Amino acid sequence: MFLPVSVTENLGRSFQYAKDTLCRTWIEYVIVFVCALIPVVNLLTLPGFVVRVFRNDFALGNWLMLVIDSVKALIITVVYLIIPTVISVVFGAVLGPRNIVTLAVSFVVCLVFVLLLIIALLRFAKGEFGDAFQIGSVFAKISEIGWPNYLIAVLLAYLILWVLGALCGLLGALGWLIMALLVPFVLIGFARYYANLYESA
Repeated sequence: MFLPVSVTENLGRSFQYAKDTLCRTWIEYVIVFVCALIPVVNLLTLPGFVVRVFRNDFALGNWLMLVIDSVKALIITVVYLIIPTVISVVFGAVLGPRNIVTLAVSFVVCLVFVLLLIIALLRFAKGEFGDAFQIGSVFAKISEIGWPNYLIAVLLAYLILWVLGALCGLLGALGWLIMALLVPFVLIGFARYYANLYESA
């Protein structure tokens, strides 16, 4: 078993990949940027782009397969988020949505299922659609990566996104413009980040 790549090294490699991928001719950047801006189109294309990055095979074209992969990825996401959503709703209805127990349980359950979801999407990208729902194999893969390493890597990614969003929010309209321009790099960069983590085990 390989040792997981360091988080900082992984981030550097991942965003270098995003830069190299999107800036080859800039057409890739423009296409992903435009797709991200258009409602419905973003749902039918961005997940597919992520799947292609997971496969280390990002390329424009074959749009029908891109849409099919996007739909499959969305189905996997919805299935994995059903349980945490139901648990959050039930606790919210019984204890109140702002109750500390509700918030704590919702956070922990959502975090666990997000951890599972990321690996499930990677298993789908690198295998078959049904591989995403082999829960035992999903847990086994996380164990190979190492739960502490995986948890730290995912939490750091969300922290970076939160800080980036907060900084852009402070700049008002200019900040949101910057955020929009960064979306393709964030999408491709973090997709590669998770793929590197998966492949490190």
